[in-house]
Amino acid sequence: MNSLSLHTATALTSILISLSLLQPATAQNDNVVFAADTGTGKTIGTNIPANRGSIVRQAHLPRPQPSTGLTINATFDASIMTNPNAEAIQACINRVVEMYRTQFKDDVTVSILFRYSTTQPNGSPLGSGSIGVANYVIYSVPWNSYVGGLQSDAKTTADVTANASLPGSALTSLTYVASSNGRAIGLSTPGTMTAGGTIPGGTFDGIVTLNSAQALSFTRPANGNYDAQKVLQHEINEILGMGSYINIFPNVRPADIFSWSSPGTRNLTTSGSRYFSIDGGVSRIVDFNQDPMGDLGDWLSGSCPNPDPYVQNSSTCPGEYADVMDWTPEEITLDVIGYDSTAPVSKTPFDVDGDGRTDLAIYRPAAGEWWYLKSNNGSNGAVQFGTLDDTITPADFTGDGRLDLAFFRPASGFWYVLRSEDRTFFAFPFGMNGDVPLPADYDGDLKADPTIFRPSTATWYISNSSGGTTIQQFGLTTDAPVSSDFDGDGKADIAVFRRAGTNGAEWWVQKSSGGVFAAQFGTASDYPVPSDYTGDRQADIALWRPSTGEWFVLRSQDLTYYAFPFGTFGDKPAPGDYDGDGMTDAAIFRPSTSIWYVNRSTAGYLIQPFGSTGDQPVPSAYIK
Repeated sequence: MNSLSLHTATALTSILISLSLLQPATAQNDNVVFAADTGTGKTIGTNIPANRGSIVRQAHLPRPQPSTGLTINATFDASIMTNPNAEAIQACINRVVEMYRTQFKDDVTVSILFRYSTTQPNGSPLGSGSIGVANYVIYSVPWNSYVGGLQSDAKTTADVTANASLPGSALTSLTYVASSNGRAIGLSTPGTMTAGGTIPGGTFDGIVTLNSAQALSFTRPANGNYDAQKVLQHEINEILGMGSYINIFPNVRPADIFSWSSPGTRNLTTSGSRYFSIDGGVSRIVDFNQDPMGDLGDWLSGSCPNPDPYVQNSSTCPGEYADVMDWTPEEITLDVIGYDSTAPVSKTPFDVDGDGRTDLAIYRPAAGEWWYLKSNNGSNGAVQFGTLDDTITPADFTGDGRLDLAFFRPASGFWYVLRSEDRTFFAFPFGMNGDVPLPADYDGDLKADPTIFRPSTATWYISNSSGGTTIQQFGLTTDAPVSSDFDGDGKADIAVFRRAGTNGAEWWVQKSSGGVFAAQFGTASDYPVPSDYTGDRQADIALWRPSTGEWFVLRSQDLTYYAFPFGTFGDKPAPGDYDGDGMTDAAIFRPSTSIWYVNRSTAGYLIQPFGSTGDQPVPSAYIK
């Protein structure tokens, strides 16, 4: 099935490898994409009138992008330039190139030759099951040189976590590092591949060949065809350094360092299961493929329709799409093997499938049921977990980038968490009747910490997943507790919304980076909905006004505000990052019709029926 071939150069300084992405047997339909919104109005001011006044709809601010980023220097082969569909093929490749520039901030240029052909660069035929093939250069680097470069390059929270799990001694004497990956951590590893796929003598880091015999779509939705954008990213990731040494080399590839079979136990074999983890195997991010017919450096794939369609699945389905986005397994892998991610230091909220986008989800109290609609493939699922009297507390408690279904039982003060990894649950006591649960990542280890606010004493109790308990009095007994990362340091800040302030509603924030911030913003009847609406990685103070359906956002950048109508009386606000662009989108769930309305900042409006009367929208869990 897989046209796997290996060629070695005359010297052991660099090695050429070729790997294929496979096709499966059945197809899957794509999701509907709604037209983009073109509104441009905005209002800036310091006061918020209780009525509509002159407030108009918002203009979404673009997510801040690095002035430089990971540069892919794309060269188009004659097989593309002379193709009748050349414009669409090049446009698709250019979109992907720009995605990597904005996703990673490394000042590194990667040279890639792109082809659209039925043959390898050397003229040999592609396998009939191949959809895309990557040829690339890797270097044999002494273990200590690679690990030293990795440690000196640690710039993100994921880097710090991953480096703490590095072994105390070398797994193998050498590490086989992709040429661009080596340069990302300061090594001298130039691209040396020729257009014919040989080394040395050229300047390319790798070559991507899309199989022109396959039904590929260069625009979305792909419908019954294979999504070229997904295939391109899969092959580019291998040129950037993703992959495994198992069954190929005598020495490890970078991602092998993070291959585990259980907490504390590495697995570098095809026996049993392997999974990708950056915290010593405690959190299972994604399973590695263990089928030798596929690439052992890819993720485990299911039959079509794939329940978890990731870019790096070992096979792909027609109509299936995925991207390298914030906190996807591919983005985390590239981050911890040496690249520098631009992903926000906090994860996408209420993300059931781990694709970097908030998913539509409801809790049905009468039945204790959770229902969710996955954004990565449009499939839905349901789990019975909880009772009518429980308070839902959904969050990522295990740190795998996916939402764990959870609840707090006021009658006993117990928490119950259903692990997203394997649907097992754990329970523990923390709190008592009358407490308000508000879990979030207060210690910056990418895991939600069980937390309660005790109104009777205005005291916060935080059970840090990194160890210890924080007890802090902050607020008044009549305050509404809120939480978000207002200072952008990767740690949630405790805060309160004081409806009965001296001159109106007040916000008080205890910043984890130090100091207290206070602002007068809103009225007593407003709902606090703080989140990062502007994409600067700091939560904005924000509220939703039920009487008018208006949203008000106080920009963290300069403390000016903008406002816009979205919703009506009786709706439930359910903000989240539904399009995965790093900016929170205004959203509401309408109980009377069970319809969701989402104003996505880059993907336009989403109008989706999901749920029934009496359901509680999961993204509204902490909005009181």
